[in-house]
Amino acid sequence: MIGRGVLLDLDDTLYPERDYFESGLAAVAAFLGRGHAEATARALADLETSVATYGRNGVLDRVPPPPDLPARDAQGWTRTLLHVYRTHSPSLRLFDDAPALLDAVRAQGGRLGLVTDGKSCVQWRKLRALGLDARLDALVVTDDLDTPKPSPEPFRVAAALLGLPSEACVYIADDPSKDFLGPHALGMGTLHVQRKLPWPLARPAAAAEAEAQVRVDSLTEATHWLVRNAR
Repeated sequence: MIGRGVLLDLDDTLYPERDYFESGLAAVAAFLGRGHAEATARALADLETSVATYGRNGVLDRVPPPPDLPARDAQGWTRTLLHVYRTHSPSLRLFDDAPALLDAVRAQGGRLGLVTDGKSCVQWRKLRALGLDARLDALVVTDDLDTPKPSPEPFRVAAALLGLPSEACVYIADDPSKDFLGPHALGMGTLHVQRKLPWPLARPAAAAEAEAQVRVDSLTEATHWLVRNAR
């Protein structure tokens, strides 16, 4: 029996974050196309070309406003696109190895929770799209607490929501630059999932003390570690 709480990161740990980005671009393209299939396809192709040429950062800033938009309204054009991007209902799926981990923890009597950074409206839409709002016992979006990682506070809250002491929990995540300092401060165990993704996000360098206690290449390896170290 695992007999502990397993807390999980979201982006690039449970699902590929690139999928959300591409889903958001599709939503923006649909808005730009105004319901016309050909115009939507052209807008999406332009967005994808912009990303391939200049990168993800600032992709919406590079979309010109419609020529008939009054100048005073054009000042809010990028924010309009950002609103469409952030409030769309994304099309997402878990990594193939994620459901087995969730099932294994549940089957062994463990409690499941999540701690994720990001805009609250965005992260909650992701959670609902992935069905995690119905599968996990505790969901903490740090934006709702105004305390992003690496603060230990969201992890303290997540453990309390699980009804467990912090030291009875393990946190599984992918970004040592911010993910593990908070859990370490509370005595939690930590696992770093080092996925080899085709479109990895740029990560700041992390100090040695910020690295997780255990490194694995997948959630399948993480599941095996949890079972071997059950308590």
